[in-house]
Amino acid sequence: MLVVGAGEAGTLCLRALRARGGESATPVGILDDDPTLRRRHIHGIPVLGRTADLERVLADVAAAEVVLSTLPDDEELGVLRDVTGRAGVRLTLSPYAKAFVPL
Repeated sequence: MLVVGAGEAGTLCLRALRARGGESATPVGILDDDPTLRRRHIHGIPVLGRTADLERVLADVAAAEVVLSTLPDDEELGVLRDVTGRAGVRLTLSPYAKAFVPL
């Protein structure tokens, strides 16, 4: 599983996945567009690149699911759906994503 977003919602998502346990809930990496996070680890999970690197990262790691920790805009969501669809990977939205949408 890959988590997109390493901010507050991403951290909550990682904690929830750890609490849920099980191999299918084990994140193998995080994608985030903050350049200061490159090659860092968040809660022991490596930041593997930017959101735009999703296709490359999916080719390099064994992930059956991509979890969005925040709700992207429509254009980015369309790109993410296309990439995950071509890779045969499930795309899901973390329940925490909606908690951080500005009103």
